[in-house]
Amino acid sequence: MQILTETTRRPLAVALPADLSEWASQRDLVTWTTDWVKAMDGVSFDLDSMGKPDALRAMLILLTYCYATGKYATHEIEEGVYKDEIIRWLCFDVYPDLDDVRYFRGEYRDAIKASLVAVFKLVWPLRDENVQAGEAPARGREISPCFTLSDQELDRDFALEAKRRIATAEALDQAAAHS
Repeated sequence: MQILTETTRRPLAVALPADLSEWASQRDLVTWTTDWVKAMDGVSFDLDSMGKPDALRAMLILLTYCYATGKYATHEIEEGVYKDEIIRWLCFDVYPDLDDVRYFRGEYRDAIKASLVAVFKLVWPLRDENVQAGEAPARGREISPCFTLSDQELDRDFALEAKRRIATAEALDQAAAHS
């Protein structure tokens, strides 16, 4: 058996479900996503640059929630706007079409990634039945008897997971365009 150390290349130790509502309630996911985007106030990602900050924040909240709950395909998100009560509510009266979603994803990839990472950090402690919602997670997270992850390693893994979800959305869109 190999003991993983800081210098050993390792696969992602973070194993999040595709749909984070398996670990957290949809209500919590909506609240966390909305609160995080409102708190960031466009500072890091210049959501105000196009003169429609509310529409851009709504799109960021929408895509973060959808990617956090395993809805990656743009056509699935567009359909959800009309068929899924939570997704429709998250639109805040801004109903994006396929082109809007694709454009936003390309233009604001870093904002989506940061939003997903923020949600991952809030959901991660809920993986363990012994950690109750609202409690602060421990500094070192035990993954196996062999090693624990530092905050820096968790941040790296969360960022990679966010990139993977965005890449999945892009791949699904490309496949749909070629079919």
